[in-house]
Amino acid sequence: FLSKPIDDEVRALGHKPGLRTNINLKKLLLEHFSLELRDCFGTNLFPFIKQGSLKVDIPTADMTRAAVEYALPQIEIVRPRLVVCLGLSTFGALQRATGRKPSASMDAAIAAPFDHGVSRVWCQAHPGQQGQNMRNRGNKNRTDDDWRRMTAAVALTRGATLTP
Repeated sequence: FLSKPIDDEVRALGHKPGLRTNINLKKLLLEHFSLELRDCFGTNLFPFIKQGSLKVDIPTADMTRAAVEYALPQIEIVRPRLVVCLGLSTFGALQRATGRKPSASMDAAIAAPFDHGVSRVWCQAHPGQQGQNMRNRGNKNRTDDDWRRMTAAVALTRGATLTP
């Protein structure tokens, strides 16, 4: 992937707008928080280049180390009210990095948000097609329902909805 020519659109925007993952994420942010992607601080938990294809899982130990050394310090610096972990492995890494037992399933993770400093950390299904297909199996509205519950809970616990 990295051997391809530099993509000027990605360089300018920081993401590829046409990817299904980004389309889904933008839709969820707009529908549930009235936010554009450009109004959010977004980062990967794992800041390094992994070996193998883009679909290869990152080892748990590497994810946890990245959470400790990279993600948690960013959360502590930026101090967002809400951290949305996209996918179970990301959420599990932050759980382990903060001394918590990782959730065994997506259902359990979504039901187990936690606080880290001033930030509320939530798990949501990855917005990529595979993550959406898995989460919405048996209920095509499950992802939207999850985001609605998160939005409502954040509004209740923080006294307001998230706006820029």
